[in-house]
Amino acid sequence: MDWNWDTEKTLHTAGKLFSKQYGSCATKIGWFPGRLEIVGKHTDYAGGRSVVCAIDKGLAFAFAQRHDRIIHIVTKPFSTEQTLEAVVNLDRVEEEIKTLKFQGGWTLYVAAVLEGLLKCERMPEKGVNIIVATSLPPDSGLSSSSAFICGLCCAVLDSNDILSVQDYANIERGEAIGTKGGCQDHAALMKGETDTLQVFSYHDEVAVLETAIHDFSKHNLKFVVAVSGVSACKTSNAKDRYNALAAQKHLAKHESDVVVPEFVNAFKNYTNKDMIKAAVIKSQAHAENILKITVPETEWLPKKAVSLGALCATAFGAGFGGSVWALVPSETVDIGTFINGWKTSYVKKFHHPSCFVFPTKPSHGAYIKAVKE
Repeated sequence: MDWNWDTEKTLHTAGKLFSKQYGSCATKIGWFPGRLEIVGKHTDYAGGRSVVCAIDKGLAFAFAQRHDRIIHIVTKPFSTEQTLEAVVNLDRVEEEIKTLKFQGGWTLYVAAVLEGLLKCERMPEKGVNIIVATSLPPDSGLSSSSAFICGLCCAVLDSNDILSVQDYANIERGEAIGTKGGCQDHAALMKGETDTLQVFSYHDEVAVLETAIHDFSKHNLKFVVAVSGVSACKTSNAKDRYNALAAQKHLAKHESDVVVPEFVNAFKNYTNKDMIKAAVIKSQAHAENILKITVPETEWLPKKAVSLGALCATAFGAGFGGSVWALVPSETVDIGTFINGWKTSYVKKFHHPSCFVFPTKPSHGAYIKAVKE
């Protein structure tokens, strides 16, 4: 994967694949980014708060309404020439949902969207052709599943003039993918702002924007993400462990009430780098010792990042695999050299060939736009 795959390149790829698949141009194209959870691990379903941002890697949806009642979805998974396909007949949607669930894998998310549309009585009249292109690795903790669910739902609704992406914010919920969670991922990818870290608090699965760190780039700090290659898959046997954490809301209190405010205050206090580092160290320790959601890979990666010049680093996301972000001072550390050193040393120690390391930045949230003819 070429990590110059930014938003525009992913959108272009989706549009090109649509024309090749269907012999005509898409009428709309949508962007649904991944997200970074900076600090605030497992706090959203506990009524706490977290610091998040949308990133410049994500999923692009090219789509156009059909004249029949068929939803046809073709998705090109990350870093492969393979394509996956799902066909849904809206005239027998309940039967189709059962079939999608039986098939398992990525079609569980298609079933989740259809069930959500049935529940809220927004099932479309017309079908839609949809192509999905991605620059997000799956099972990485970057919320590719939430981006897919939000994007698919919005494409179906928008193509039938039922609901715009701007009005979508309160439909998707964590339980749609089988885990009892809050709405952190949904809020981050739908409401993200360019060059901004956002602080959300969560109340009855509704995200409330409390404050934000604007103009992040002025701090001369760059995010680099290492995808460990250890799957953090919510549709596997790990689901029970996610749900067990959701039931222990008290575990999130320290992260929410202490770590998050310390991190935010560090940026507002003239970029106090010692305070930033201290808050992130607490967050990583909380993940390892209290939540117990790390694995050897996501415990080693933060330490190695710091040894290579990062200010701080921590595992993020639901846990039991996934990724680590590092905050690198760009004035004193060459980002290319850092990326190469972090990946090379990790692969040498853990022998995970599916490890990816890439730079990213806080970016805008989801949108849909018309395709220019």
